[in-house]
Parts: sequence; C-alpha cells; structure tokens
Amino acid sequence: SNSVSAILPHESGRTLIGTYGGGVNIVSLTGDTEVFSVGDNHVIFLHRTADGTILVGTESGTYQLDTHTGHAVKLRLLDSHDSSQTKPVIWDIVDTENGDMWLATMHHGLYVSRDEDPKAISERTFLPVPESAKLCSTAYAIEVDSQGYIWCSTNSGLVRIHAISHDAQVFSKSLFPLTLRSGES
Repeated sequence: SNSVSAILPHESGRTLIGTYGGGVNIVSLTGDTEVFSVGDNHVIFLHRTADGTILVGTESGTYQLDTHTGHAVKLRLLDSHDSSQTKPVIWDIVDTENGDMWLATMHHGLYVSRDEDPKAISERTFLPVPESAKLCSTAYAIEVDSQGYIWCSTNSGLVRIHAISHDAQVFSKSLFPLTLRSGES
C-alpha cells in the first residue's frame, strides 16, 4: 500500500520516511527523493541510535541503513524459541545511558544487547530477556527512565524492568481504566 509508517528527521536536514510496501524514502530540503529497498520493505519503525546509526525495522528483520549508499545490514537476534514459531518482529528500540540496546518484539518479549564491548550495531548480538517472557509475549513500545528502568507497553499491561538486575513489575490493565467524557468518542 506504500502508506507512511514511520518518520525520522535526519541530522543533514533530510527526512527519512518509512513506508509499508515501498521501503525507505529520503527526502531532501529541495524535495529530491531517494528510495531504498530494505528487507521486505514493510517498514515498522525508524530509529537513530546515540551514535547516529539509522535502524530500520521491517517485518522481515531490523537493519542498519547507510543513508549514503542504501546498503542495509541485518541485526542478529539469538532466538531461544522453538524453530516452528515465527521469528521475532521488532516493534520498538530504546538505548540506555550505559550503551545497552533493548528491543520490544511481537510474540517474543524483550531482547537486549549489552555494550560491554562496544562494536558496530550490525556486529552486536541481541539476547532474549527470559524474565520478559514470563511477563508478556508482545511489547509494543519501550522507553527508559532516568532511574534505569525500562518501561514497556505490553499485551499484559504496563511492565517495568530494571535495566541491570531485570527485576520486573507488571502494572495491570485494570490500574488504568479508560474514562470517556461526554461528547468524546
């Protein structure tokens, strides 16, 4: 359908536009457009890491994209799940202050890559966080707070995990009731 699924301003003044079906379009300030094919071209998200690396999440995997050449390298996820299951699809990424990267996935919980030996993102290995599998199967969005906690919106409610110890707490959906005021839909 080529509908727009993600937008990310680039430090060069260009804008990256992820589409569902048409890959990544990079639009310059003058309106010139470059189109790059990434994975299956079904872009879910665009993310810029702390060091400026561009990541493109697609239904077929997450890729590091060189915005000058269009070359894309797929990130490696170590999968501890049954091979008959679907492969993890990454919905969101967050970088922590200590250099770790956390991934929120559909049907496979959370993954993390520790930055004990900093290297290029495409060379890093992302491991499943076993504690997350006990709490949720799908994490839709992920953020980190100033106290070192990873917050995830999940199919089980709101989940908070300490980035180092992996101690976790689930805030049930019942704690956040939806209240509509008169006239709202």
